[in-house]
Amino acid sequence: MAAPVGEPIEPVPGAGWAEQVARVRLTSFWAANWRRTHPGITAPEIAQLAARYSAEEPVVDLRYLAVFARFVPVAACVLKIDGGTALIDAVATDPAHRRRGHGDALLRTARALAAAAGCDLLVLQAEADGWPRQWYARRGFTEVTRSWEATRVLPAL
Repeated sequence: MAAPVGEPIEPVPGAGWAEQVARVRLTSFWAANWRRTHPGITAPEIAQLAARYSAEEPVVDLRYLAVFARFVPVAACVLKIDGGTALIDAVATDPAHRRRGHGDALLRTARALAAAAGCDLLVLQAEADGWPRQWYARRGFTEVTRSWEATRVLPAL
């Protein structure tokens, strides 16, 4: 899905903005999210997932965004800026903090940062049949293509 970046978005009263943070500030949030969404995930797998962005940092401008409640991240995403295109990745909100505008704050901040970086397009991936697709569509994203992928879990060595 994609949306034009346009001008930086003005704040909506009471809706808030996300903060840009260091990657390390999101490690615990991501680990908890992966444990919730991938039962049986191992500590080494979590460590590998948490470190995956370090390989991209030398070549892509990565911005780690978070919404906090009592100094603890409750929603987060990664904004990847590469030339005139930006990509939103790993959007997640803790289930206990959903429906409070945190996702909107992440998108609003990502769009503003992408616009400030000179991007004219903001893209993301969403499952064709998943509820997030409609949520993103209500926020100005449109389908630009469809893709599929196949995965296979290999036995442990």
